[in-house]
Amino acid sequence: MRSKFSESKIIAGLIGLLAIEAALLLLHLGIFTFDGMRTTSGEAVAGQIVKSHNQLRRRGINSLVWEKSTNDEVVYFHDSILTLAQSTATLRIQQTEISLSENTLVTIEPQHEREHGEIRLKFVKGNLQARNPYQATRIDGEAWTVDVHQGSEVEFRQVGEGDYELQVKKGEATFKSDNGESTVKSSELLRIDAENAKKMEMDKELVWETAPAERVYAHSDKVEVPLHWKGKAEQLVVQSLGQPEVAMPVPEGKLELPVGQHRLYLREEGRTSPALNVQVWRAPVIHLLRPLPRNRAAVGEKVEFVWMQIPGVQEFRLVTKGGSHPLDVKVKGNVTSATFAEPQDLEWSIYGRDAEGFDIPPLYSNPLFIRENPLAAPKLKSPSLRKPAQSLDGASYWWRLDHWLLPQAYAAESSENVATFAWEPVEGADQYTIEISETADFRQPLVIRTLSKAQFMWRGFAAKVYYWRVAGGTKSGRLGVFSEPAEVDFQAMVDGQEVDGVSLRQVKKEKSSEETSAKAAKSTAELQAKETQITVEKAIVERAVVVPEKPPEFGHFVGWSPRYISAVLNAKEKVKSKLSGGTLAALTVESPIVIDEQRLWKVDLSYAQAKFKPNPPEDYLYQKDLSWQDLRGSALYFKSRWGYGFVMQQSLLVKREGDETIQGVSSFGGGPSVAAMLRGGRWLYNGSFSVLASQSGVGVQSAHSMRWNIYRGFSVGGGVQGELTSTSPMSFVGSAFGLAGFEF
Repeated sequence: MRSKFSESKIIAGLIGLLAIEAALLLLHLGIFTFDGMRTTSGEAVAGQIVKSHNQLRRRGINSLVWEKSTNDEVVYFHDSILTLAQSTATLRIQQTEISLSENTLVTIEPQHEREHGEIRLKFVKGNLQARNPYQATRIDGEAWTVDVHQGSEVEFRQVGEGDYELQVKKGEATFKSDNGESTVKSSELLRIDAENAKKMEMDKELVWETAPAERVYAHSDKVEVPLHWKGKAEQLVVQSLGQPEVAMPVPEGKLELPVGQHRLYLREEGRTSPALNVQVWRAPVIHLLRPLPRNRAAVGEKVEFVWMQIPGVQEFRLVTKGGSHPLDVKVKGNVTSATFAEPQDLEWSIYGRDAEGFDIPPLYSNPLFIRENPLAAPKLKSPSLRKPAQSLDGASYWWRLDHWLLPQAYAAESSENVATFAWEPVEGADQYTIEISETADFRQPLVIRTLSKAQFMWRGFAAKVYYWRVAGGTKSGRLGVFSEPAEVDFQAMVDGQEVDGVSLRQVKKEKSSEETSAKAAKSTAELQAKETQITVEKAIVERAVVVPEKPPEFGHFVGWSPRYISAVLNAKEKVKSKLSGGTLAALTVESPIVIDEQRLWKVDLSYAQAKFKPNPPEDYLYQKDLSWQDLRGSALYFKSRWGYGFVMQQSLLVKREGDETIQGVSSFGGGPSVAAMLRGGRWLYNGSFSVLASQSGVGVQSAHSMRWNIYRGFSVGGGVQGELTSTSPMSFVGSAFGLAGFEF
């Protein structure tokens, strides 16, 4: 009794350890946090995000993750700030206001001890504007520095690979490099390339007139913008973010620009016009939900307009074209209504306006017909269902029992889907219009037919979901209201079934009698052979059931062990990384060497090849894939169910490779281990606890697995493994793995 009680306590304790390991493995799911969310990184607060539009990202010095950021968030010194495509941001660093255009990356540098109060920014790419009425600001590049004097306002932008421009809008700025320094005053522009810095004067007589909006939304890859100016110019210079600068002859009246951020200058003999900023952004599609295209409504009837809500759009405008009284109504939400006092044909669309006041044009409009006393909407017939026939693969509607028994007899036959759509007649209507669409918006129907009867037969269509609706009418031109759209799923219907007024049947193509007889004879012979085989197999199975099989003894095991790995890794130089993912390239080998009934040596070896890819890529913008080979071996001496021995392993150690990336190197370690091995019937449990010393530090590791012998030595199972290492803060690596292999 004592032995059984002791063993049950051991099993209960092992189950508790399994629960602890599983809880540790949930660190990456966000249910538990190992070192807490970052409220402070040890750095001083630098300022805050005043305003952001779309996708703004922030990364701390000790992290590889680009976190999403929004308005009013605090930023710290050493933080990197990144705006993605079609995004902008405004920061307030103490009293200095920094505006970032799209695809701009800067780092907030700590203040210099000898220059108290100066704001320092490391410029990597993009375009920024700085306005500092109370403090000086310093912008650092790889080989140059721009000192923005107190009370000045400047714009600094990248115009090519290693080429920049500094424009002073107010006050003064000083540019410094190995080649010397230059002071740039108000209304001057400094062109900076790899070796030289050249000033250009702003020509007051060369100015833009009736410029396009600073932000233009487009539904295509390019958009045409009008250009009007006064003064004499030799060339037009186009600076597109991330692209080489382009100089061209002055165009006449318009210019085609691709999606992106652009700056246009008119230049002549060292003189330049002010910049014309044009952002071409991809317009979001505002889908129109109701009324559907070609809908009909009665004069004086309240018509409700509904469209899809779009993130980032602060205001909408309902605009109608055609008719006697066009509408242009501002709406805060995505629903409004209107009534029309007279018959008319019109089109309605929705314009958007983003948070910064720029218009978003519609992609399409919906026709709408207003009529006096339109005909009533037809009523679809009530559903009439029949019991579905059995199907072998779920892709056909009707399989007879003899088709299942004699599948080859009909394999060569083809069938054509035929559906009948029906509805109840409408009083006063002598014709009907039916529309069938693959999408619920009916923008591009597959079928638009006018019929004289209250039904429609459709042939040769694919088996999938469709939407249909019907409206009555007269040959004299009177229109009726459409019925509410109905959905029909032909994949779920069987031959002869009727749903919402739609019935389906399959028409088979006839075969010659000789061909049919030959196929039937062949199928009958195959069926007889199949029945004979089933009888023989049944006898074998019955005989096998009578003779019980003795469970095999556990021995050597070789198996496949796919696993999911989750890691929180920390290292020196303020490196913190979180990695997770699955790997199929994993192998486990166990080899017991029996001494006697109570004693044995057990040698284990496990190998896993993991490749971590940044996911999502926008959170790890500069990080390359990391390859990780996890190799673990142990030699343990067991007496009864308890054992002890030594463990060696090779795992991953992270090191900083640059400001934006880390690299992974192999870390070797080992240490003593204690283990337990319990067996009973067809199952085997292995558990161990180890103390490890490696290049990463000193840590502890615990592993647990359970497997069952299924049949003739084939075993399946699974387990968990976790490791804590004394980095600062602690690192954790956990994995859950499966087992499938053979014992012999």
